[in-house]
Amino acid sequence: NYSLGMVMEKDAGETRINDHLLVSGKVVLPKINSTLYAGSFNFEAGQGLVFWGPFRLTKGVEPVQAMEKTGKGLYSFTSSSEYSGYNGVGISSHFGMWDVAAFYSATKLDASTKDTSVTSLDLSGLHRTESELAKENQLTEKVAGFALGADYKNASVQLVLQSSQYDKAFQTSEKLSQKYDFTGKQNSVAGIN
Repeated sequence: NYSLGMVMEKDAGETRINDHLLVSGKVVLPKINSTLYAGSFNFEAGQGLVFWGPFRLTKGVEPVQAMEKTGKGLYSFTSSSEYSGYNGVGISSHFGMWDVAAFYSATKLDASTKDTSVTSLDLSGLHRTESELAKENQLTEKVAGFALGADYKNASVQLVLQSSQYDKAFQTSEKLSQKYDFTGKQNSVAGIN
């Protein structure tokens, strides 16, 4: 009814042995049909439009039927990937035909900043040189997520909400290719499937 996991990783050239450290915990509470998550976790819901990417479709054995994605919901996350997953607390519960999941995450991200704005995210996870170290943990991302779903006979419906907030604003770019990129400090997304 419980699990605890840890991943520690150091890239070549980095001085700290624990440059990337994740701790993940899970406790199953069978009396209330719930599972609590703490530390590092991930969340998959819906068809991949609000949480998790929409690009994981693969061919199935049925040649005619449309492919349907099924998210795993909340699950413990212990990976050496430094820019995947959430860090915080979450709960998933099942009550009859209803499934509910909610979480809150606060994560530090590597970013290039200018004054009080973010010019770019650094997704390499490398902290070897002075310039890479200067980008480390420059941005705080807070994410709250919620999913409410119901299954009845051969039908299911789910409402998914996500709200993200940053401590620094993403600045606009003059490049045409980045015209519709996210700008500002806050973003909320909702979906139904």
